[in-house]
Amino acid sequence: MDGLTLSRSSGLTSDGRPRHTWPDVIRALALSGVVAMNFHTYLNGSGASSPIAASVWERLFNPNTGPLSTRFAAVFVCVAGIAIALMERSWGGATRALSARLLRRGFVLYAAGFALEWIWPGTIIFYYGAYFMLAALLIHLTSRQLLALCAPIALVAAVIQGVRAERLADGEYTSWLDPASITSLTDLMVRTFVSYTHPVFPWLVFLCVGIVIGRNIDTFLHYQLRFLGLGVSLVAIAYVARDLVYHHAAEADNAAFMLMVSSTDPKSAGVPYTVGTVGSTLVCIVVISIFSDKWSQSSVVASLARIGQTSLTFYMFHVIFYEVVVEVFGAASATGLDTALVLSVICIALASTFILWWTRFIGQGPLERLYRLLAP
Repeated sequence: MDGLTLSRSSGLTSDGRPRHTWPDVIRALALSGVVAMNFHTYLNGSGASSPIAASVWERLFNPNTGPLSTRFAAVFVCVAGIAIALMERSWGGATRALSARLLRRGFVLYAAGFALEWIWPGTIIFYYGAYFMLAALLIHLTSRQLLALCAPIALVAAVIQGVRAERLADGEYTSWLDPASITSLTDLMVRTFVSYTHPVFPWLVFLCVGIVIGRNIDTFLHYQLRFLGLGVSLVAIAYVARDLVYHHAAEADNAAFMLMVSSTDPKSAGVPYTVGTVGSTLVCIVVISIFSDKWSQSSVVASLARIGQTSLTFYMFHVIFYEVVVEVFGAASATGLDTALVLSVICIALASTFILWWTRFIGQGPLERLYRLLAP
């Protein structure tokens, strides 16, 4: 979906370096998870987020509080950062021309996502465009500056939601911080930066982490087990910190604020959520990269890489599939997680078959081709 990875039969990137296939493999797997979570959320509605007598699987896939909620999308955003860094390397550094390309591509995605919002609310394409436009500035920062920037981004996101929770507890009006639709410039900015599904605060953290990994990819691959340990540690720290704060928050005067900023739920934008998601993202990237490199010559890895290179087409395929099957023909209804997962498997299988056929006989994905035509 990022439009930054180019498919080359020689196995080389544009600057002649060996091409890493694992970012594309990760992208394909992460997008498959996004499809499953989206279908469950859109199809089952409140039954997905507030199930009665929830099973283990329903708790796992809960879009508001489940451990899988937003994790796939966060991995996807982090891999976009890796791709930006690799593109920066192939261009010989953070040039003005590269910034201009990121701005163009970001704007196209932002505009396309804004249009798609009317039929697919909360689409990540809208936010993806915002990340890319901001990346035009971020690439001019050093890796240390990017990592340092992650802390204020996470804190600002948590404080905003914490203050909102405190005011709600006091009966104050705060719905302007979570607009139901975009009807003004204020709504557009609020929706982009602080509310809804993937706002810049704190999601820009995942992009920054990805850029740092991409810039130091050789180090990352050399010390994979250390990064795996770091990821596991961050997840553990996040949940321990949450439980410690929760234990004492009930007696605090600002209990609503404390509970929100220390939450691990995605919509809270709490600091533990951001830290824990960075950790789980690192674990996911390390594990998949290890297995992808180990079986780099297998047909499965090669197929996943081709699917990952056409993720924009894959994403739009799942939107169209859902709208046609569910909304137009009514072939599926809100009957639970099992229906959503079956629908997801069918969609993923059809999308994968189409993409593998297309890339074999025609080449670059249809929407990827259009995307580069609109934003060269």
